Amino acid sequence: MRKVFTNWANLSSHAGAMLMAPAVLAIGVLAYSHFSWNKQMIEEAPLLDVVMEIKVELERTHMRLHEVERGMIILPAITEQKVLQEQHDHIIYNIDQTFESLANLDTYIAQLLTGTTIMGNVTLSHVEAKKSTDAELNEDLEKLKAAITTLKEYLTANLQGDAYQSFIYDSENDMMFDDAQEIAQSADDRVHEIIKEKLSLQRRVFLLFVIFFTLLSGYFVLKWKQLKDRHHNDLADLYLSVQAIDQSDEAIIIADRNGIIDLVNSRFCEVTGYESEDVIAQELSILDTGEHSIANDALPFVLEGMKWQLEVSCKGKNGGNYRSHTTIHPIRDRADNVAFCEIRQTIL
Repeated sequence: MRKVFTNWANLSSHAGAMLMAPAVLAIGVLAYSHFSWNKQMIEEAPLLDVVMEIKVELERTHMRLHEVERGMIILPAITEQKVLQEQHDHIIYNIDQTFESLANLDTYIAQLLTGTTIMGNVTLSHVEAKKSTDAELNEDLEKLKAAITTLKEYLTANLQGDAYQSFIYDSENDMMFDDAQEIAQSADDRVHEIIKEKLSLQRRVFLLFVIFFTLLSGYFVLKWKQLKDRHHNDLADLYLSVQAIDQSDEAIIIADRNGIIDLVNSRFCEVTGYESEDVIAQELSILDTGEHSIANDALPFVLEGMKWQLEVSCKGKNGGNYRSHTTIHPIRDRADNVAFCEIRQTIL
């Protein structure tokens, strides 16, 4: 009886642990997914950084050429020497900045194609540039490199030295910049597609885990309910058995294979003067008078599956002895462990 309730308590704690396991696993996967998605964004962020810088530099170069063109248009109309010099210096400055932007464009494309530099602040830390391994993106980068090389050669021929004095901005310039911007936009779109594809795969994996976790949780809940129902039924059966034992006219003792008392009935308490609390969890030897030792004489037989029977002298709580016909039967629990049922028929 004592073990039944102990096992029930242990089962409850184990079942609770089983139900907690999927929850802990789910939290772990959620955390992993969160950091994995962030990591994916961090890994691809340098590509986005550099492609964006390329687009900005192209637009900046385009605007500076317009500044050069406007400066060249108004330059002949200026008569004051100081203003003329300032305007001339402004034109030279924009030309220098144009070539600096072209150099930056070469550097940015090299970063994407070789992955050799540090780029941008991403989540408060520097991230090393990744070399692009996507064939479609690399194709766009090679096209962009060729377009910028063509643009650089054209501007070098028309702006370096004194050539800028005859520079005329025309539709050919716009076409070259438009082509470069279009290729840069295509590269930017491809980087976003790469990130989307990778995150989409991670989301699908996460969705599969959610489904698995739901099924696993349902399984654990079902098993827990089955175990709980079974033990409720066992307790109900045990309650009936205990009542039947308690109504017996003979003193009955139930002990485990080690001779530790688990249950006594009311007749035992009446005959011996012991309360059930006095003997439960105690050894059978506390009831011996010295004439016979139940533990030494009877238990070895019972462990072999045999019944032991003898008239013995038994000890009461107040020290008085009484004689009884004692029969000990082997009984087994659900785990097939041997226990003992001792029946004492008092001899008046």
